[in-house]
Amino acid sequence: MPHRRAGGHAEPDLLRRLGTLVLLLATGIAAIAAMPHLRHRTQAPPVEAGAYQREWRRLAQGVRQAELADDTPRYAQLRYRQLMLSGDTRGLAELAEHLRRRHADDDLLALRIDLALHRTTGALNRLAPLDDGSTEPALLRAQILLQLGEEATAESLFRDVLARERRWEALAGLAAIETARGDNAAADRHYAQAADELDVRQMRTYCWVLLQRGWLRLRQGQTEAAITFYALAESAYDGYWLVDDHMAEALAAAGRYDEAVARYRISIDRASRPESWQALGELYHHRGDAASATPWLTRARDAYEQSVARGETHYLHHLASLYADAQPDPPRAVELARRDFAQRPTRGTRDALAWALYRDGQFAAAHAVMVPLVAQGSGDAEVYLHAGLIHLAAGHADLARGALERASTLNPNPGRFHVHR
Repeated sequence: MPHRRAGGHAEPDLLRRLGTLVLLLATGIAAIAAMPHLRHRTQAPPVEAGAYQREWRRLAQGVRQAELADDTPRYAQLRYRQLMLSGDTRGLAELAEHLRRRHADDDLLALRIDLALHRTTGALNRLAPLDDGSTEPALLRAQILLQLGEEATAESLFRDVLARERRWEALAGLAAIETARGDNAAADRHYAQAADELDVRQMRTYCWVLLQRGWLRLRQGQTEAAITFYALAESAYDGYWLVDDHMAEALAAAGRYDEAVARYRISIDRASRPESWQALGELYHHRGDAASATPWLTRARDAYEQSVARGETHYLHHLASLYADAQPDPPRAVELARRDFAQRPTRGTRDALAWALYRDGQFAAAHAVMVPLVAQGSGDAEVYLHAGLIHLAAGHADLARGALERASTLNPNPGRFHVHR
């Protein structure tokens, strides 16, 4: 409990069938009138009385007041917080364009929007004149570097920050790096330490930390432990769509499909996001219910494609995943995965590119992309499931066997439903 300072995709049919083999071988806006100079999309205000809904309404009221006063700086700050709260990336892109048109210069806010939308080059350019060696720029630089796959440099920055002051953001950053490397115990310790740096005014952040700790357990196949952490997160900050999304995934992994569907629908009611539409569609797909899956997957695909057509990049990863599996279009998956990897060369984007190449029948190319990732290591069982199939298709049976054994070690239940985050 806070007490101190006063802040994927569903497994494709082939992978589900592979699970047995692996085991044998050994995770208010409606209350806001549209601004005349910014016709942003609006969402219906949450109708419940949870902590999420209360915070959303407070922000909505502040946005409305700033709008009426024509106070652009305050409007932008509050609107940014509201959009981040509801996970509205389309709204963030519109806010960035609005600020550009009004010449409302706020480099720090623009940098944070760039970071949220995976605009790493823009974020780095904006950071340069702000980086005075203090804590905040160091934390931002480390977060950008993580998106660029530069884990070692990011880790050094996080540790430098912690040498000066205890910041939950730095501890969570180290936990994310350890998670990617597969050191789940170290990651969990750092998340627990991050929680210790929070107080009762930071319950949403505390909720988020609990979700990360639950997800660590889920990806190790510990579904009941994950559900326990998610229930604690819900108690800390109730009514939050992000809790619903995580809980739905864990319930599905536990085989409680009807409950999982209900949770996804609650999440969509609270904050309708393409990622949730895709997750629900992939859950139906995982169950073999194509009639129920198709409308949700198509809705998500259309939203992603519209984003890409606008020149946005934050949905490249989701769309590549969708085209690789649930709505197959392998050549398009390869195109999108290449673009994503070029701008964010992380473990996750490398895996997505290798998998798209495999699904497109380019086995040698997929093998060449996957080999460095396996050498680097990963804490994600799905990476090794992908590697096993790719190595096998490329004619490397011994490598395939080792990868599948590693997948089983990381998660003894690799065929269960999970979301590619």
